[in-house]
Amino acid sequence: MQKTFIQKRSMFLDLRIRLTKQSIIFLLDALAECLENASFMSYNNETGFPGATTSSASMGDIITATTETSVWWPVDDPCSNYTVLDQPWRNVANGKNYAHKCDDEYDGFVKQWYRLIGGAGTGIPSTCQATNHCGAYVPIYLNGDLPNATGAVVTIPLCGTHVNGCCDPDWPTYNIPHSLRAKHCGGYFVYELEPTTGCYAAYCGTDL
Repeated sequence: MQKTFIQKRSMFLDLRIRLTKQSIIFLLDALAECLENASFMSYNNETGFPGATTSSASMGDIITATTETSVWWPVDDPCSNYTVLDQPWRNVANGKNYAHKCDDEYDGFVKQWYRLIGGAGTGIPSTCQATNHCGAYVPIYLNGDLPNATGAVVTIPLCGTHVNGCCDPDWPTYNIPHSLRAKHCGGYFVYELEPTTGCYAAYCGTDL
């Protein structure tokens, strides 16, 4: 009976050893498979093959594009986001009307998009204006053409009249901006104007 017990105990221990070996082999096989899958996912990501990482990047691109679109259109379109200039003293039709006007920062004029309407006219003239017009000693006007296609934006040089006449070659010394941007909005124009840094100079208006 003692021999039978020993034989059974030995058989049990041998079975446990075999089961333990099989468990270890199974775990090693499972670990190897996981490592192989991880390497494949990394390879997909590097080569651009379809995979979870690549899909996430594509979705990020879509989100970024959507965000940019919502920020830049139509909120910042100057055709719908501008400041009005409607002072009658700007209009060249008023003739000589020096009124010590000045489009500088001290008078609250800042760089932004503007639209001329009402008494100021409908746009900035592109013809020479004599001194003491447009409410200022140095009137500011365009030295180029406005855009002729809806939606187009162009940069146009500016001129000022001073003691040497139209487009006075010394006009930069009187602190007038060198140029502006104008956009064609269909039935009207908007202008990105900068403040002057000295007086007395102001932007003219006219009925286009």
